[in-house]
Amino acid sequence: MPDFYGVRVTEKKTSVTAPITAQTATMAFGTAPAHQTGGKANEIVLAYTYAEAVEALGWSDDWEKYTLCEVIYSHFKLYGVAPLLLVNVLDANAHKGERVTKSIALADGQMKITGDAIPATITVTNGKTGEELVTYVSGTDYDVFFEDGACIIEVLPGGALASEAAASVSWQPVSFAAADMTNAVIGGYSVATGETTGIELADQAFFRTKILPDLLIAPGFSQLSAVAAVLSAKAKTLSVVFRSFALCDLDTASATGYQAAAAAKAGSGSFRNVKERMCWPMLKLDGKKFHLSTSLAGLMSYLSAADGGIPSEPASNKNLQADGAILADGTEVALGLTEANFLRGQGITTALNFINGFTAWGEYCACAPGDSDPKDLYCNVARMVNYIANTVVLTFWNRIDEKMTPRLAASVTDMVNIWLNGLASSEHLLGGRCELLAEENPTADLLAGIVRPHIYIGVPGPVQQIDFIVEYDTAYVQNILG
Repeated sequence: MPDFYGVRVTEKKTSVTAPITAQTATMAFGTAPAHQTGGKANEIVLAYTYAEAVEALGWSDDWEKYTLCEVIYSHFKLYGVAPLLLVNVLDANAHKGERVTKSIALADGQMKITGDAIPATITVTNGKTGEELVTYVSGTDYDVFFEDGACIIEVLPGGALASEAAASVSWQPVSFAAADMTNAVIGGYSVATGETTGIELADQAFFRTKILPDLLIAPGFSQLSAVAAVLSAKAKTLSVVFRSFALCDLDTASATGYQAAAAAKAGSGSFRNVKERMCWPMLKLDGKKFHLSTSLAGLMSYLSAADGGIPSEPASNKNLQADGAILADGTEVALGLTEANFLRGQGITTALNFINGFTAWGEYCACAPGDSDPKDLYCNVARMVNYIANTVVLTFWNRIDEKMTPRLAASVTDMVNIWLNGLASSEHLLGGRCELLAEENPTADLLAGIVRPHIYIGVPGPVQQIDFIVEYDTAYVQNILG
């Protein structure tokens, strides 16, 4: 006997599912004045706005010391893209300088000191010795806060400091050796503490934020071969199953000319990797200095966002937010087309001031000129390969541990083919298909639960050269006669 009499409807899961694409972001590693906000070192900060980033990591105009401030300004102020993943490796509790003591006059109930001051080390006294010495109490006599990169000591009404015209302020500033921060940026995993630090945190970004870091940068540090090597290695195998892309700089302090830049790249294996883009020189805008990797990250993120998150558009010959190209010491760099093309051919992205102002110039990955495989040679093609690989991982992860049946296999290939056709129709691909080939799926593997769909794609690379042919046609001379 049936358990129901009549007509009813049940729903069945769609056999072909829509692709799942992750939200992506640039992930930057470096130093920040997080002591201003109580922030800690080696935490993944996800920011959608400039204010949110500054609230989490503080602010300083000293970008050589605090490299992440450069990234925050460029990404949010100049290119207007979000979100941004940030990892500060500077621990102010471990990197303190010698104590500084100054007598400071109160102005409008406030005293201003350097933004490097670590709040926990600040003491305020009347500056006298012996029995007359008075040490004022934080929270009772004064408060400490940071504004526009400066540390403000504000007198509290009714406190013992309120009647004073001046006070003696003592503090320890943030201070560190460059080598210490380089090692901190490289980071790693400590078996003793179970702590993951530096670039190694890129593996945890998606699991903690559900944002996939598709670009990895460390401006101010990536010109060092050890840092570049770790960045590019992480880009190849992010979180084991994902892929990313590293943007690194060549050192403009030592490579002061275009030929020296090419020699520096050729002389280091760390600067010649796939999934890596090398940049030279630096940029300037309104008196501020920027690493080219910082600016390119903003430009590439902007172009991807404009295409719905699909990174097929080359960044080369697109406008940079810059009014000059410079070296680390501020010396202007004026590249002609010959010099810029030389760098381009050596796998170095540079800045060219030609028709439309300063533009990025060069779309070759760092593996050029030695590697001619198109999936590795062009930056936009390499990123599209990443995009496709990351998308299929996310889309079909929930199929793991389902029954391996012909229907499951067909649904996988059908979904991928529909998706690839859509990418081709919108000209992100020249074409693409997904097949199950018998020679790639032997019986032993199928019995072991292993299936290998084969994806074929054609990605449009950048136009490299347009050759017009001009010929004088004498027949047009007859036009003189009317």
